[in-house]
Amino acid sequence: MMEFDEVVRREAAGQVLVGVDRTFARRFYTGVPLRQIEERTGEGPYFEKMVIYLAFFGGPLALLASLFLSIWILGWWSALLIPVAVVVWIGFHANSARGAARIHFTSLILISCVLALVFSGGPNRERWGLALTYTTALWLSRLLYASATSFLRAFALRNRLAWEWIQEHLIVREVH
Repeated sequence: MMEFDEVVRREAAGQVLVGVDRTFARRFYTGVPLRQIEERTGEGPYFEKMVIYLAFFGGPLALLASLFLSIWILGWWSALLIPVAVVVWIGFHANSARGAARIHFTSLILISCVLALVFSGGPNRERWGLALTYTTALWLSRLLYASATSFLRAFALRNRLAWEWIQEHLIVREVH
């Protein structure tokens, strides 16, 4: 693998791309104590860990909230909706760890739900609130992996000690 300074220079010039496995990035921020990161790198990623933990715990909590809301809003119809919603969320969450999974479309749906909630009235407002809560659960699952990957990549490119620590998990590819 190339040396740190060479990778940083070539990455800034657009000659190489630096990537990191999404699952490793998520595990790094959720499993490695902040104190250990600070000791090994001289830098404490407080903001990054806060965002990751918000998404890590917020996604399942938003899912749970949407399930309770569905019971309240849809009554017995929720017995049909809940199993489907849980299976879709699990699949979506698992797919979020893949490198090809992007957050853009989910963000667009989330914004659309917010706008629909703001501009709707009557019983539709409750349904849009339910849709927003469920979409938030999906969005937070995608945010968890997308932000962890982005944060860890940036951390490795600005901090030599972080680079050396996680180098075996980094992917450097030539741009053609």
